[in-house]
Amino acid sequence: MEANSGPPGDSPDGRGATAPGATPRRAVLRTALLGGTAAALASCTGRPVSAVAGRLERASRNFMETFPFFAVAIVLCALAGRHNWATIWGAQVYLAARVLYLPLYAFGVPGVRTLVWLVATLSIILLLVALLYPAL
Repeated sequence: MEANSGPPGDSPDGRGATAPGATPRRAVLRTALLGGTAAALASCTGRPVSAVAGRLERASRNFMETFPFFAVAIVLCALAGRHNWATIWGAQVYLAARVLYLPLYAFGVPGVRTLVWLVATLSIILLLVALLYPAL
């Protein structure tokens, strides 16, 4: 009797046995759900993802992790009626830093990339300071 290596439908024959060289759909799904979109796509197509494509995917994930903080800070400033030099500088510098961050990450420039990320993060903090201290 053949050992069942996965649930029905996880293989071409529907019995759980995976063909040699095939990637089980369960492994691809697990990789995609755990944040390895580029790796999951590479295993689906059988082609390796380039280093630049992998870095762009990670830069996109990094943006999606930090943008909600910026969005909440800017909306709170608007709702509180805070419109001063700190909110203007915070919003514009954040946008400029994030635009600059993408090519730096794509081309693998680690030192400058970290500084640009720090500037973007400090811009969010500046927005929060403007929210808490209206006298700025």
